[in-house]
Amino acid sequence: QVIIMKAVKDENGDMVNTPFKITARYQMCGYEMFDSLKVDEDDNCYIAVMYGGRILVVNKLGVPVGNVIIKNREFGEKRMTSNVAIKPGTNEGYLVTSDESGSYIYTFPTLAKAMKLFSDL
Repeated sequence: QVIIMKAVKDENGDMVNTPFKITARYQMCGYEMFDSLKVDEDDNCYIAVMYGGRILVVNKLGVPVGNVIIKNREFGEKRMTSNVAIKPGTNEGYLVTSDESGSYIYTFPTLAKAMKLFSDL
């Protein structure tokens, strides 16, 4: 279970941290492992899968709702998916991946806009 603190304004306009939980039970097969993650404003969680060449997307209940797949990952290319980001205020996702040929940044559409940054609340 992953507990993420989400900064929100209360009824008085004060900033408070509100925990929300994502329950996900996965048995990773082989050598893939979860790396970085980001959450959008609909509480979907985008998880970089290191050595998997993909981003796993789960909803706030931990149910998988999508994958972002790197082209040619099945041939061993660009499988070191180490980081994911969502541009603030947009549905523009970024993933960082690499292999022996170099490092790459790809864009992908997200299911919802990025959560507001704490500094913007």
